[in-house]
Amino acid sequence: MPGVIGQMTTEEIQRSLLGNVQTPVQIVEELVRRKLFQPNSRIIYISSVRSRLPWADQLMYAAGKSAGESLCRTWSQAFGGKDERYAFMAGTTANAVTAGLTETDAVMDCGPEVVKTFQDEFFPLQSIPKFGQPEDVADVVGMLCGNDGRWITGSVISASGGCIKMQ
Repeated sequence: MPGVIGQMTTEEIQRSLLGNVQTPVQIVEELVRRKLFQPNSRIIYISSVRSRLPWADQLMYAAGKSAGESLCRTWSQAFGGKDERYAFMAGTTANAVTAGLTETDAVMDCGPEVVKTFQDEFFPLQSIPKFGQPEDVADVVGMLCGNDGRWITGSVISASGGCIKMQ
């Protein structure tokens, strides 16, 4: 499994940082440079409960997701309307959605033994002890993107069935 402490290759580290940190930064950078953001735009980073519940077998994944949450806090400060350099996108919000154990192909394709391991780990931590559905996460993203999310920025919202409680 990629990210096991003491067994990671440079390529594994770079691949994880590329997907979870570098690519989101490059996307936002390019959109800002081209001034493609409109006022009151939304930036949503999909994080993971692993950012708060680290696992020695996924060090880089957890680190990358934590970094993404930090990016949202910084973007929210820059793009809200206080910095004249970004006046063209004033009111833009930036938030992370921390997804929990979700019934996706990526999870279910891990095989029955691994899926059982995930259930044994996560279900006892969850207030709602079941697999989340992709729609559960999508609905939280939709709320943040809509008018109801206009005053939420720099936040990490948990869509994890209560696996992690955010303050």
